[in-house]
Amino acid sequence: MLLSLLLAGVCLAQNANPFQELDQRFEKRSRELNSAFHIRSDEMLRQYQKRIGELEALWDKVALPGPREFVQYTDDLGQRMVLDFEHDRILMESVAGKLNTGDAEAFLNKLRQEGSDTLDMLLPSPEAFRKDSEGAEEVSVEGKSLTGKPVQRNSISIPIQGWSNRRAGIFWPKVKLIAGRLGIDPALAMAIIQVESAFNPMAVSGDNAIGLMQVVPETAGADVNTLLYGEGRGAPSVGDLYDPETNILYGVGYIRLLERYFPGFTKTNNLPLLIAAYNAGPGRVRGLMQNWKNAAAWPAGKLKREIREAFRKAGIMETAHYLDQVFKQYEKFKDLLGVDDAG
Repeated sequence: MLLSLLLAGVCLAQNANPFQELDQRFEKRSRELNSAFHIRSDEMLRQYQKRIGELEALWDKVALPGPREFVQYTDDLGQRMVLDFEHDRILMESVAGKLNTGDAEAFLNKLRQEGSDTLDMLLPSPEAFRKDSEGAEEVSVEGKSLTGKPVQRNSISIPIQGWSNRRAGIFWPKVKLIAGRLGIDPALAMAIIQVESAFNPMAVSGDNAIGLMQVVPETAGADVNTLLYGEGRGAPSVGDLYDPETNILYGVGYIRLLERYFPGFTKTNNLPLLIAAYNAGPGRVRGLMQNWKNAAAWPAGKLKREIREAFRKAGIMETAHYLDQVFKQYEKFKDLLGVDDAG
């Protein structure tokens, strides 16, 4: 197993090839994922972007796969299903006629039949979906497509009870083991996953960030490969990063790598630096927090406030907001999972 290959330390490059089994798994998993078009959100996104003119002629709003939503259209583009992981709902929409919950269930069953193990384990069971469908909200909106054509968009929104906690529970064992082996607080890793992808292993973004922890292959992925293997390994493939376990390894490995940029801090008070650096990059954090070396004795709360204010003054509100979001989720997962401050 991959986890059995994670040794106590992370200075593994001197060994001949301690990850031979992992290499073989990468190759096998990449072949599986490359053949599974429906869960390759990056490929799907490119295909839909190629057909953007057709989508704009049909729809008043175009939905595309993203970090917290999986989107699949019918072949004629007249219907679509959105797995909205951020809001724990399944949204079925049509510009080709009215819908009912039976249509949504049929579309979901098709996804389940054609999908992968990764997709299947995320979907609610047929029984749970029927129960949740009792709370469905139906909306019909008349308007114009993005090219000016009259259109009627019919929607059914089905809230999925307990979906977020269920997804978190699926990935928690892997996060706990990998984070523990790499010396990273597992509650921090869980919090970052929640904010980055809402536990969507098929997540993709316009920045080519992939999977649960939104790892960019050419930057964070390549850096972690150097950490694990030494120079010359290069970047992991996109297919590799759609494997949840592999993505967690690279995301948590990147957090471990970020610690090296901020020596002298403890596992308790370095969290604001790591969180900000995960979002904005360590160079930007060090540049905006020029007194960071003198902050090693500060409590995490004070350091968080200082970092947030530095990014606010620089006009980078995304990172300031990201800090707040991740800390909120961090406290939630600490309580939910019984993780102490030291991880």
